Amino acid sequence: MKSGEKMVVVGIFSPYYPPAVQAGGPIQSLAALIQITPDGYQPLVLTSAYDLGTKQHLPVELNHWISEGRAYIRYITIRSPWRVVQGLISLRKRNPVLIYLNSFFNPVFSMLPLILWVCHFWGSARLLLAPRGQFSRTALQHHSVRKKAVLSLVRTVRICSNVTWQSTSQTETEDIHRVFGESAKVIFRKNDIALSTTAMPPIRDDDGPIRLVFLGRMTSWKGLDIVLRALSECTTKVVFDAYGPHQDLGYLQECEKLATLVPSNVQVHLHGVVLHSEVQSLLNGYDVFVYPTCGESFGNVIVEALAASCIVLVTPYTPWSDVVSRSGGAVIDRDDIGGWCSAIENLSHLSSQDIVERRGNSGHAFESWTRDSNQLHIFQLAMDQMSLNS
Repeated sequence: MKSGEKMVVVGIFSPYYPPAVQAGGPIQSLAALIQITPDGYQPLVLTSAYDLGTKQHLPVELNHWISEGRAYIRYITIRSPWRVVQGLISLRKRNPVLIYLNSFFNPVFSMLPLILWVCHFWGSARLLLAPRGQFSRTALQHHSVRKKAVLSLVRTVRICSNVTWQSTSQTETEDIHRVFGESAKVIFRKNDIALSTTAMPPIRDDDGPIRLVFLGRMTSWKGLDIVLRALSECTTKVVFDAYGPHQDLGYLQECEKLATLVPSNVQVHLHGVVLHSEVQSLLNGYDVFVYPTCGESFGNVIVEALAASCIVLVTPYTPWSDVVSRSGGAVIDRDDIGGWCSAIENLSHLSSQDIVERRGNSGHAFESWTRDSNQLHIFQLAMDQMSLNS
């Protein structure tokens, strides 16, 4: 930043932020984006004091600005309307030049600041909104009545007519245009990642059974039950560990029942939440990452698996199909239980040396992706493009 230049204050709204972990990828995408904020930009994050699905607040100072790395964070006890108002006023006093929303449908951290922007509460600040995959056809089918009602109202009153959108994939750009029309202004930029640009070396200490891992929310969206159903048909030796939070007790119980139905040649263990700081070393201890997701706008955990030199098995509904296919993994239709079983069994027949080689290909694919991802920060891109359009 040159002497005399004014700091660009960016007001950031997100339903969740670290140390919250249970909302998955969007948290880590935002944390990585903030971690590499360029000089001259000051991120101020307003977020919830609670993790997804929890009633106990996070172990942080509440309702005050906290300095953390490049940013200041304010964890709001959102059950108190006054605390929400305090946070909004406190941010406005800091005169943000750019408002960044890390979600679309959240009432407190998306709709409210968006409406306030329309009402010029933020002065002349520009607004950038990252929907984080919420406009995919599959995502819109979840709680579809509520989402259709919100979109209908928003389009009717034209709240988003001057919004600039951020997409992280070509598919997400198409989704935004499908929902808000071809005239919607979209900035495409790949997600940021808080990872080394060098993949972890593949580790395999013995010739034992192939080791599979699932890491993600234990919900029907992420497809843990698909893996368990596929494993029930496997005839080779497999070790499978699943990690992640659960918000649906009924679904968890279904998965626990499926885990008891696998044959004796398959070992299954269901674990809980993993701290994000431990994810890379955890994944590096497995050969294959399995992820039958309904869809991801980016898929942080997929890139983390590639960076840990895991062979990746995933559905076609992510931006990673080409990378995964080139790396020696497989892209499998979500509902093709036989296809998931065959892919797992084919890998289990490989020698230990072949598995290490295949894992190394995944690491190389990650490194190639990082080399191709050099780009201006999204805050810089947004300010540049919005200046041209103003």
